[in-house]
Amino acid sequence: MRNMLMRYVKLARDAGELKKNIDIEAMTAVIFSGMLGATIIYNADRSEVNVNKTIGYIIDYVESMEEG
Repeated sequence: MRNMLMRYVKLARDAGELKKNIDIEAMTAVIFSGMLGATIIYNADRSEVNVNKTIGYIIDYVESMEEG
């Protein structure tokens, strides 16, 4: 899963969708860790509100890395 995410991040950067100077490995690690965290949070309390917050933070991070 992590390797697949890394390929998608690289493709997005190479397509000009993400900032050219992003660290692909770091961005992949943040997304992957966030996904794992969201899974753990949901399994701990079954709260859709809490898992949606975590997913929202991941989305906000990715959007902050968009070009333009």
